[in-house]
Amino acid sequence: MATTSIPAPGAADLTTYGVTPQGFIVKPFQQILSDAFARAQLSLGPDVDLRSTSSVRKLIELGCLDAGLLWMALDDVYHSGFTSTAVGDALDLLGADLGLQRAPTNASGQATFKLGSTAPPGSVLTLPLGTLVDTGGGAPISFTLSATVTLSNDPTQPYPASASATVTAVTPGLTGNIAASSLTEINPTFAARYLSFDPSLITVSNTLAFDGGEGFQDDDDYRRGLQALPRTLWTADAVRAIVVGLDGVRDALVNDPYGGLDEPSPAYGAACFGDELFQIPRDVCSPYFFSIVVAAERGVLWDTEGTPPAQILGLSDQILAALEAVRPISTFPTLVQADSVEVGVRAQITLSPGADADTVLAAARVAVNTYIGTLRLGDAVLYSQVLRVLTELTGVADVQNLHLRAAPPIYGEIVFGAPATFGDPTDIAAFEASCGGSLTLTSTQVAVFDPGSALNALVAV
Repeated sequence: MATTSIPAPGAADLTTYGVTPQGFIVKPFQQILSDAFARAQLSLGPDVDLRSTSSVRKLIELGCLDAGLLWMALDDVYHSGFTSTAVGDALDLLGADLGLQRAPTNASGQATFKLGSTAPPGSVLTLPLGTLVDTGGGAPISFTLSATVTLSNDPTQPYPASASATVTAVTPGLTGNIAASSLTEINPTFAARYLSFDPSLITVSNTLAFDGGEGFQDDDDYRRGLQALPRTLWTADAVRAIVVGLDGVRDALVNDPYGGLDEPSPAYGAACFGDELFQIPRDVCSPYFFSIVVAAERGVLWDTEGTPPAQILGLSDQILAALEAVRPISTFPTLVQADSVEVGVRAQITLSPGADADTVLAAARVAVNTYIGTLRLGDAVLYSQVLRVLTELTGVADVQNLHLRAAPPIYGEIVFGAPATFGDPTDIAAFEASCGGSLTLTSTQVAVFDPGSALNALVAV
């Protein structure tokens, strides 16, 4: 009878499986099967039938399948104890230990914008990306416009008198799941600061209820939040974590040049200057100020609006209230808004056979917007990353003549150090970097992307 040559247990495999200094090593199914065959030969004799048609072999393989699944489950259990590898409920449990729950998502829906009868003839009114719209009432729920909307009652213009666009809730959670016909107005404070016309000229409504606020952020976003949590109090990292954790904050930069906040480790090694005669203790009766540069999401109000009891707390006051628990005594933050630099993309996209040009271009704008949205204060817009997100799209065969563009900072209030240099606002070509060139921003600037901006020139061929 022909037999299958099977090595003795441990004779051919010296690998240590399970928990090792290199991590958890899963035992391969083939090795599990090989060991089982070897044990069968030791127990039943070397002439046991282990051919592929043998019933004994089939029973051994079925038993080894359970062992293989068990090893896979053990691997999942091992990696569920680390924030870098845990997923799902295991990641939620780690977050509970660290004191950070998974954040809810922002509700969204379609809003209808229409020129009212009071609009003068020949009007052409534009609502920029990030325009704030409200539900009205004593405690309005705010939403930001996700695309630029231009309306006109002039028949010679290519713009309609009514249009629909997606709006996203400023505050995540179920509060954004509003019912139909809840939107009533453009936020008057936003209109007074950023619009050049009376907001009552445009009516706002929603024919359908909004949804999406019932979900929660995905594992990747939640994991980044857990890994960014500071492990110390009264440090710049702790202050930044508090600020970034607030709704409507995209990123923050803590500037503490004189060390008024406690340092995470002693200066000059382990020397404790507080015990030395030449070290003067900090005077807690004299106030000290440090600054925080805050990059807010589009449409978020910075200053408090209204008066009690119908007062809506602005982002600046929310930050100051949240920092009360982590700032040292007599140390006060000074808040400044970051500069927003609008980024555009010019490129020629070669389509794959059968690909729809409009679908690919829409997906390209979404992909670039997603990448720009992950950038922090001062992060450069990398040519290589924009090229990557475009070439990875379905239906794209090639990307040529890619150029990045940067408009002058908008709503700029601060400039620390050497300011960035931009071209003539009347000449878009002057904003353009060379082919292969990235866009470098200063530490107090953040990149933003508007899919409908005139800076974008994506062409499909």
